[in-house]
Amino acid sequence: MGVTINQIRLVLELLYFLSGPLIVFIVILGLKQLKTSKDNARTTAKRESYSIAAEQCRWYGEKIVPLINRFYEVEEKNNFLFFKKCKVSINGKNIKIKYPIMRDNLKNFDKITHELNEVLNHSESFSIFFTSGVADEKVVFHSIASTFCKTIRYLLPFIMLMRTKDKNDYKPIIDLFLIWNQRLEETSLLDEKEKIESKLQ
Repeated sequence: MGVTINQIRLVLELLYFLSGPLIVFIVILGLKQLKTSKDNARTTAKRESYSIAAEQCRWYGEKIVPLINRFYEVEEKNNFLFFKKCKVSINGKNIKIKYPIMRDNLKNFDKITHELNEVLNHSESFSIFFTSGVADEKVVFHSIASTFCKTIRYLLPFIMLMRTKDKNDYKPIIDLFLIWNQRLEETSLLDEKEKIESKLQ
């Protein structure tokens, strides 16, 4: 007994009606797999970001801190007073430097140039990881921000002089400094507020 045209038509219509929900199911399954892949990629990227941040934190302590200490030693040994006589003021993202008379205070600058450049070059390499988003700066904030900002604030008179020639000079350092300095100030204000409130209780 042969298959009639009506039977073939019935089968085709059945397949047609079933294909709609099937396609929707396949699309939903595909979207779920895509979301899972994106979530996995995001988790992997976040884990990698934390790992790089931790590595940079270790590198800062082992490499940059000794360079900072060496700079201060050489500065003291050569009685270089330029940085001590500059007055730095910061308001949000605005940095202002009040310089002393240059001629009288740049004596022996050549004696500290090497150590100064070492600190700044390594600090810039360190900063790039965080300002570029490769590493999460929040991970190392509590460990490093205070030391980093104290050092960079002290060296700002020289950094800002260099930036008058090229605004891109030491940009990663300035960007990270401004982020962390503002957060440190906010944290300090909150601590002060809590101390005052605890005294009033």
